[in-house]
Amino acid sequence: MKRPPPETVPGIPEAQPLRLRMVGTAIFERGWRVPLASGIGMSRRNLYYILDGKRSIDPTQVDVRLLHLITHERLQSERRVRALRKLQNKLLAHIEYVEAAKIAYGKD
Repeated sequence: MKRPPPETVPGIPEAQPLRLRMVGTAIFERGWRVPLASGIGMSRRNLYYILDGKRSIDPTQVDVRLLHLITHERLQSERRVRALRKLQNKLLAHIEYVEAAKIAYGKD
């Protein structure tokens, strides 16, 4: 007895080029093709062939590469957020210090 094919996941396109485009634009926005190719370890030429439907490689292999790229970019983003939060706190402390110094020295 044949099993029915698995259902697709809502929001994830079935076509490989569309999944590449979805991840590329989500991470890199405009000009996503070159950084996406680099991020998944693929030549630009091969990426363009896949996007044009002229070539296909193992979809699971590409999806795993996309997943690794998403994870890497998310971690980088989290590191950047922490660094920006530290910088923000330092700048706020500096502003408070300057304001306190003005009050202490009567330079309002």
